[in-house]
Amino acid sequence: MSDSESNRSSDSQHSSACYSSKTADWEDLPKLDAAYLSSLYLETTSDQTIDTFLKKSKLYDLKKRRWTPVHEVRTRDWRDSHKLEQAFIEVIAGVLRHFGNAGRSRKVDGYYESRNDRAWPRRVRTFYDRTSRPSLAIKATGPSFELPEKNGATLRLGYTNVASCIDVTHDENYLEDRELYIMSEHSEVYAREIFVQQPNRRFIRDIDLSRTRLRLFHWDRTGIESSDTINIHENPHIFIRVILGISSPDEEELGFDTSIQWTVDNGRKTKGTLATVNAQGQKVIYDLVDLEPIAQRFPSKGKATTCWKVRDPNTGQLFVVKDTWRLPSDNKEYEYLEKVKGLAGVAQMISFEANRCETKQFRGLDLPRNRIQDRIVLQMYGKTLDHFESAMQALCTLRDAIDGHRGVCKKEMLHRDISMSNILLGNSDAAEGNRGILIDFDSAAHGADGTVEAEESTRPALYRPATGLIGRRRKCLGMHKPAVPAYDHLDELESFYYVTYHLLHSWEGPGKSTGLPAVMKEWCNAGVGVGLDKLEFLVKPVKVDRIPPFWGQAGKELIAAYHQFFATAIRQKNSRPSHFSWFKEGPKEGFGDLGKSMDENYGYVVGLFDTAIARLEAEPSETLSSLGEGSVNRIPKRNLENDDDSDSDSEGRSTKRICVS
Repeated sequence: MSDSESNRSSDSQHSSACYSSKTADWEDLPKLDAAYLSSLYLETTSDQTIDTFLKKSKLYDLKKRRWTPVHEVRTRDWRDSHKLEQAFIEVIAGVLRHFGNAGRSRKVDGYYESRNDRAWPRRVRTFYDRTSRPSLAIKATGPSFELPEKNGATLRLGYTNVASCIDVTHDENYLEDRELYIMSEHSEVYAREIFVQQPNRRFIRDIDLSRTRLRLFHWDRTGIESSDTINIHENPHIFIRVILGISSPDEEELGFDTSIQWTVDNGRKTKGTLATVNAQGQKVIYDLVDLEPIAQRFPSKGKATTCWKVRDPNTGQLFVVKDTWRLPSDNKEYEYLEKVKGLAGVAQMISFEANRCETKQFRGLDLPRNRIQDRIVLQMYGKTLDHFESAMQALCTLRDAIDGHRGVCKKEMLHRDISMSNILLGNSDAAEGNRGILIDFDSAAHGADGTVEAEESTRPALYRPATGLIGRRRKCLGMHKPAVPAYDHLDELESFYYVTYHLLHSWEGPGKSTGLPAVMKEWCNAGVGVGLDKLEFLVKPVKVDRIPPFWGQAGKELIAAYHQFFATAIRQKNSRPSHFSWFKEGPKEGFGDLGKSMDENYGYVVGLFDTAIARLEAEPSETLSSLGEGSVNRIPKRNLENDDDSDSDSEGRSTKRICVS
């Protein structure tokens, strides 16, 4: 956990920012009719077995058709709502006890006994923080659960050991349509936390109960869907089956990916395994090096990228396993990784599993927003670029990642997501060419002429090129066919420049970040006008006086020359009508003589880094001495005459927790 806090914090901020904008109005919430509930969990038990229980149990009055403990609760006072919770605990416990789901693995539990400690441990914060725990929950044990911890103390109940959450409310709330929206917000808090704290979870189902009604919420990586309400007294068979389903001892039925399993001792996970396939398509079981993901995206729906650090028990070799949920129309990352096999400075794939499952398999509605899970096994490298240990290591990492990207472009591909978190430090023994690794090809695109249409990406604008952002602004303003230069290798080099600018202005040394430079802070708050701000920044002379002494004169000269390169290139690119394209439609011609000079442009930029690295080697400054000789000597000696691509091994994810954007 400790190594992931900074990444989880930044991802949490991103999640919070997009949370308010993505929650649909209650009128648009996907709803399932009552027939859906009656079709769920039919295999859990037969009608005859339920009839026998209803006849014999004191919990249900067959003549009056009502659950006696629940019906007897008359209060409408919220201060006494725990009485209704206790009544449901009695009923649900009786159902689990009779049908065999009770005992060590599943039981209903609540926090009505512990009002002084209402909040469960949270890992994600959003603007909607009023509710951090449900009224009741199905407490669970097994290979995917463990006891929660808070401030070093072990708790009996939390998001790490619940199979499902249950909210108890009053009948009056079901009469207001708006209350459905509020219930769904509560449900999202629970779903988000369960997805994070039970990282092998594929889908989650929780329920809302009142004195007479039940509503089920289903969450997966497509989003939420809600059932219509049923009367629990008039539909005891459905009620019982739903309770048995959300408390099933079968983890796959609960929504878990059982290819990832843990050994649990004394309520805590102690070791784990992950099953996948090797390059020959044969099943292989890896050991989990870290019990939790080394990288994880927080939103309760979307790609939900989750990365695991694993070890081959036979060879001891380390790998990273990356799970993602893509739309059917999204790029298939494994196809791009297949094309870059053998390229130095670029992620290297070991094997992949395509189409592992689809969210439409779990849902009651056949919605167009289906998502497909893919799994990729990658080679392991170092941490993200911002974890550099010396100025030399940082510049060598950037240099090799840029040179590796040149090889990507030669294969008529563009990455389209260059960022600090998508550049990894090479392994300590890496040769030149693999000292920096470019990862994450989720957003990559093919371009037969070296260009692709300018994208309408919603990714953060910090590292995105200026011209594409200008086109997005024009479209937001309602301009018809907003002209924008086609996306090409210069846009990628521009993103690398923003990463370099950020690094050299914001770090005074290893682990000493001063935060974003002022101009980059302005970009983060500029809205749709950020493209024009960036363009203005590029065409003006850059100030290097605020670059910390740690980077020496070499760092200042690098930024100045890199910036001047774009001051010229941007003017050329925007002055060529033949290179303009439209969003979605319209002509898109090649890049002309500028396109033909791609290799020359990369050679120039890589040469800037070669010059800076050579200058660092000659400078007896704190850039070399701040960490002692050991940190510098770990960087392999460079061959300044060799700028060609070289075949070597590549990708994986960081050895510690990294940020996935």
